[in-house]
Amino acid sequence: MWKKNAGNKTTEKKCEQYERILSAMQPDVWYKAADFASLVSVGERRIEVLFSELAELGKIESSGMTKGKRYRIKKNMQDRELF
Repeated sequence: MWKKNAGNKTTEKKCEQYERILSAMQPDVWYKAADFASLVSVGERRIEVLFSELAELGKIESSGMTKGKRYRIKKNMQDRELF
């Protein structure tokens, strides 16, 4: 479960979106952010922001730039322990 504290502005909705994304990712598979837009019920730009935030949090890793950018779950996240 995602932890909320006074310094963390992670909303409950955003936490649910993070969890949906991470639980749908398979180990060693690279994904485009757009692959998850319908799963999370958001637009393409919003899903890109969510993926960028997950990368900053160290939950996923990215490869490539701009339109060719791909993401995969980090090796240490395969056990699905979110926090």
